[in-house]
Amino acid sequence: MQEHSRWEWLVFLELPHRIAGMPHQIKPEEGPIAAEQLRKVFKGKILAAGGFEPETAEDTIESGIADAVAFGRHFVANPDLPLRIREGFAPTPYDRNTFYTFDSLGYNDYPFVNELVPN
Repeated sequence: MQEHSRWEWLVFLELPHRIAGMPHQIKPEEGPIAAEQLRKVFKGKILAAGGFEPETAEDTIESGIADAVAFGRHFVANPDLPLRIREGFAPTPYDRNTFYTFDSLGYNDYPFVNELVPN
């Protein structure tokens, strides 16, 4: 096999966690199916996304299935998501009905955790 520099090949695979029943939150007992299958054949860096909660993301990274986990929907409802995860605060639930609309509702009206917790 021919050797390549580490930047010579860049691959992007969008692997849905589950084909049927999307959207689907990953439950702790399920594991990240797509990333887990990819890890068996690919030894490069894997960024998993789709349906993760903070706990399942942490388990996925610690187990070596993925090197990082991305959050999309949770960031819409939690502008301070990294702080919430680090400090153990639950994410504010998002409202999918407000996604991709021509209104600011659901994009700039979610509270920061410091607005919810008294100092």
